[in-house]
Amino acid sequence: MKSKKILSATYFWSSVLAAVLAVSGAAPIFAAESVRMENQATVQINKNVIIVSGHVGAGYLSGESTESVYNAASSGYKLSELTWRLRDVFMFNAGVSVQPTTWLKLHGDIWVKVNDGNGSMDDYDWFVEGWDWTHWSHHNNVELSEGLMYDLNAEFPFYRFDKTTFSALIGYKHDHWEWKARGGSYIYSTYALRDTVGTFPDNELVITYEQTFGVPYVGLAFDARLEKVTLTGRLIGSTLVKVEDVDHHHLRNLLIENDFDTGSMVSFDLGGSYNFTDQFSLLAAYHYQIYYETKGSTKITDLLTGETQNFPGDAMGTDHQSNMISLSLRYTF
Repeated sequence: MKSKKILSATYFWSSVLAAVLAVSGAAPIFAAESVRMENQATVQINKNVIIVSGHVGAGYLSGESTESVYNAASSGYKLSELTWRLRDVFMFNAGVSVQPTTWLKLHGDIWVKVNDGNGSMDDYDWFVEGWDWTHWSHHNNVELSEGLMYDLNAEFPFYRFDKTTFSALIGYKHDHWEWKARGGSYIYSTYALRDTVGTFPDNELVITYEQTFGVPYVGLAFDARLEKVTLTGRLIGSTLVKVEDVDHHHLRNLLIENDFDTGSMVSFDLGGSYNFTDQFSLLAAYHYQIYYETKGSTKITDLLTGETQNFPGDAMGTDHQSNMISLSLRYTF
């Protein structure tokens, strides 16, 4: 299913690019301008110059996601909260940009996790409204089993001043994370508050949590050229975030699936590149994103009996935030 989503998005943007190329004869591009663009290859079709650039890089990412359970049937107080942390995650990046006309640039980027990270998870429960937590478990052995981000967008330059360009953005962004928590320790309230202390076997799989965001977005970007240095930045946002998550409690044989309302997010990137030659440059950047809590209904399935329970309303919530620093090499094809 995940590969089909990526392939369909790739097919869509390939079709857009083909359509743009078909009509680009109505918008000639001056070769003198393309020579000034850093680290780009040019392809001439029907007397028009199509500017192509590519990059590869690596990122160091940290952040966390939270899943919360609410008593939607009464006061809506929080029953449970699980915080999944992203620590020491290295990401591999590859991307390509194509400028078929002076008024349009197409970008595609993909980030894939390289290692399992050094994450952790805390699970708190509040079984009595108004009390402090009654149950808590902590898990240091948390593997980031899946980590993928891709971003496809179109950039429309609308204002130029000296060597600075401002552009409007429209695009689609997809983030997917999956954690596996093993082992850990716990404090439970069995007969009295926090009277039971214990541990799980080190390699015992306790919980798997999967979180996916699909984001159609709009935004603004800028590009400022200062001799051999180029400064870039962008700000994007969306109120149409499609959120999916699945929680598998292995010890209790429960599968928890949620149907969320449409969510919102904000993200910004700031970068600076040094242009060694017309073909080669090094880019350093900082990336930040936040997905605000989205709530929705939930379905719990007992995997042993097949019995299901449905909880309507705002019974479940989820959010995410992360930041990343990255280094990329841009090179002419």
